[in-house]
Amino acid sequence: MKKTYTILLTLIMVITVCMPAMAGTKVNITIPKNQVWSTKKSDSRTGYNGYVSARCHSVYPESGTDNFSKIQCRVVSSSGNVMVEKSYYVLSESASAATDMNIKDGYFNLKTVYFQFRGNSSDAANAVVSYYGR
Repeated sequence: MKKTYTILLTLIMVITVCMPAMAGTKVNITIPKNQVWSTKKSDSRTGYNGYVSARCHSVYPESGTDNFSKIQCRVVSSSGNVMVEKSYYVLSESASAATDMNIKDGYFNLKTVYFQFRGNSSDAANAVVSYYGR
């Protein structure tokens, strides 16, 4: 009984410590005007999952009225090739979870992926995002 309790307690402690690390970090980014892709943000991968994920927590204009609610995201290799099934994904700040993006065949073995973001309109903006290489 005592051994089972010790194992259970250890398992709970490991989960408590590891879960925040797996949750991703929120990052403030600048979205260039005219729908230009932002500077690449890298993240490492284990290679065990066939997808990566990203989330827009908020998007807001540099000044003026906030009419923004969505941004676009793409995932590329170090050479700039799009490595997910769609050329880009629309991320909404109202989403309650990250958007999963399936990796194309031939890119599963890459250990580093690069996320890029751009506006859903031609205006410049700021955004808070998180991204997960998995």
